[in-house]
This record gives sequence, structure tokens and C-alpha cells, in this order.
Amino acid sequence: KRVEKKAILPEELNQDYVIEAFKSFKEMRDRMKKPLTQRGAELIIVDLMKHSAGDPVVAAKILEQSVKNGWQGVFPLKDNRPKGRIDWDAI
Repeated sequence: KRVEKKAILPEELNQDYVIEAFKSFKEMRDRMKKPLTQRGAELIIVDLMKHSAGDPVVAAKILEQSVKNGWQGVFPLKDNRPKGRIDWDAI
């Protein structure tokens, strides 16, 4: 009988809201019929650490972005600002 290990988040990301976002990501993958393997979960966590620089708030937003867009992986946060417009507040 195989024992499924749980992916353990690094200490920096071990926050309730990140854990919930990771659960949502795993559930979304299950619904897509592309469940995470143990190794897949470990690699997602490595990418999550890289893209969030260890910031738990950013990590949760990255996971939420992937769930919202139905992505199988995690990617840096997209810049959703309109392109071609002048940001007068920044001047």
C-alpha cells in the first residue's frame, strides 16, 4: 500500500491563507483530472518560492491567479495595468 506524503510548505510560506490557496490549487488540478503527484507538488512549491521571493501574500496571490485562470502551474503575477496609458500619479 502506497503512503501519500503531503507537500510541506517552507517556513516562510507556512501561513493559513497560503495553505488554503494551495488546497484550492490542488482541488482545481483534481477537477481538471490532472492531479498533482508528490514530486509535482514539490516542484510547484519551488516555483512558488522563486516567483514570490518567499513573500506569503504574493505566494497566495500567485496560487489564486493560477486557479482563476485554470493554469496547471504557477507563474509570476501578471501586470494587469492597461498598456499605453500614462500613469499620471507616477509622474
